[in-house]
Amino acid sequence: MKIKQVIALLPENYRRRGLWVTASVVLRALLNFAGLTALIPLLILVIDPQGIKNYQALEKIYLLLNIQYHSLFFTVLCVLVLIVIVLKNLISIRIGAFQVKYVNSLFCHFSEKLYNAYFKRGLFFIKNEHTTSMAHKINGVCYVFAHSVLSLFFTVSGETVLLMF
Repeated sequence: MKIKQVIALLPENYRRRGLWVTASVVLRALLNFAGLTALIPLLILVIDPQGIKNYQALEKIYLLLNIQYHSLFFTVLCVLVLIVIVLKNLISIRIGAFQVKYVNSLFCHFSEKLYNAYFKRGLFFIKNEHTTSMAHKINGVCYVFAHSVLSLFFTVSGETVLLMF
């Protein structure tokens, strides 16, 4: 399926929200990067306990906190990193919930649209179709399309934006 075909399938209001979903993919990636970045000072201190003197950023944090003992500084740094990672994960969970809610609303939209199309074909059509086949087409195919094709489309779009910058 081509990108233009996928975009054409989306209603106008979903297209606008799709831009926000793409932006949320970028934000999630940046949050993951921030989480990794927060771990770097800890890794430096684990590898080199005298790293406070060797790295300006650690030395600035050490002087800013005005802590006398290296072990206490390491503990405080661990707590700060833990807080940053927990906050990052909470924000990431909220963003993930937003993305899932959007994809689920697309699933509901396409399911309702297909159901109405079948309903408009009349009672004779519905009686001649197997119920499991109709249920599969209305629910299963729309679910797979929304959660596989469209979700992947927005993820790839967000990662493309990241690669461009």
